[in-house]
Amino acid sequence: MLALAKSPETAAMNQLREKNNLSTTARWALSSAFAATGKSEIAKQIINGAPTAIQTYRELSYTYGSELRDQAMILENLVLTGNSNAAIQVAQEVSQKLSSGSWYGTQSVAYGLMAMAKFAGKNQLGGEFSFTYNHNGKGNTLKSTAAIAQVTLPAKSATNSFSIKNNGKTPLFVRLILRGQPVVGQLNDKAVASNLNMSVQYKTTKGAPLDPARLTQGTDFIAEITISNPGSLGKKL
Repeated sequence: MLALAKSPETAAMNQLREKNNLSTTARWALSSAFAATGKSEIAKQIINGAPTAIQTYRELSYTYGSELRDQAMILENLVLTGNSNAAIQVAQEVSQKLSSGSWYGTQSVAYGLMAMAKFAGKNQLGGEFSFTYNHNGKGNTLKSTAAIAQVTLPAKSATNSFSIKNNGKTPLFVRLILRGQPVVGQLNDKAVASNLNMSVQYKTTKGAPLDPARLTQGTDFIAEITISNPGSLGKKL
């Protein structure tokens, strides 16, 4: 905070820099502090060899940290130090977490949004961008001044090939969206649960257990549906 306010405690920062037992997050945070004061070379030395991947965790007290918050701090550092290639990868991971629907604390979401805003500000579109794509041997070039360009690619066979080349200096982010309807039995009708568990009990109108496979048309029955959140923050619905 002091570094961002242009009043850095340089002596304390240098003392912290000499410690060999700093956590990964602390290294990235200290590096950002040096970068904010214009000491980019020192900032890069501190994070030399530091990982950008953070194991999933939730801290429900003290610093209220999470892997999203820590990766957002890393992304902010990569933007500050001008490491564009690494920043793109981390930005994609942060974006996926923000849009995943998973629960994150206010601090984590705020860090994530601020880091993405700084990343986007550093990679603003400048006029026209152009790229060439090749689909199953057929090449096409597309130019646009909009933020997003969409191309519909028909998939008429089981095997398809696709490649893309950026013709300009503006970074491109490619997303492949597949749409279709699976044939009957393709998914093996497996039950899938994501962050929620659901159980169903079938009973007669008098409360006795009932096998749904033996139901005949017109039979009255009761279906008791229980939905629960297996996470530590969830409540039974």
